[in-house]
Amino acid sequence: MKSKLFSFMCVIGALAFLLVSCEDNPEGNRAVVTVASFNDNAPFFCDVLEQGDSLFDQAGNAVLRDDFIAEDYLKVAFYNRPYNSFIVSPPGYPYGEYLITRYRVEWARVDGGVQVPPPYDGATSISIPSGELVEGYILLVPFMVKELPFIWTLRYVQAGGTGGEILCVANITFWGHEVGTDRETEVIGSLSVNFADWVIETKKKKQL
Repeated sequence: MKSKLFSFMCVIGALAFLLVSCEDNPEGNRAVVTVASFNDNAPFFCDVLEQGDSLFDQAGNAVLRDDFIAEDYLKVAFYNRPYNSFIVSPPGYPYGEYLITRYRVEWARVDGGVQVPPPYDGATSISIPSGELVEGYILLVPFMVKELPFIWTLRYVQAGGTGGEILCVANITFWGHEVGTDRETEVIGSLSVNFADWVIETKKKKQL
């Protein structure tokens, strides 16, 4: 009886060892990629119309000839946290490094409004070695977004708009894979984005 009980306990112990070994196996979970920050943890101010060197001429008339629309790029910091910090990969080890290859931006209003820019899918190539913090840039607001009627109206009055501000949240999903394997990863983050003609809006606030 004691012999059978001892054998049974050995089997249970072996199974427990296998479960722990699989759970801590770095080949199963080598790293966790996260967004460490967007825009250095600051809100993003999207200028719907860039003004040139001169806002107004000597007579007080708006100078429109040097106004232009610029696309907006967002600074993103990714962190690749090793799943097991006690395991150090040798030089040239092909696993644990991730490559972010594409992303999707989806918008939500936080000011009570309804209209939002359409989702935007973009491509990128940001390599994040194991245990490192890496910064890169992605296109956040394409040219076409600033041509949308409800965004266009935020331009200052002399440029044909009515001014004002729209408050949004950009929900961004990134996809990529581990270098050397087909193991995929998905990283999600959110950022506050305020749309306005910022030169004019800033001037208004200083006058208040």
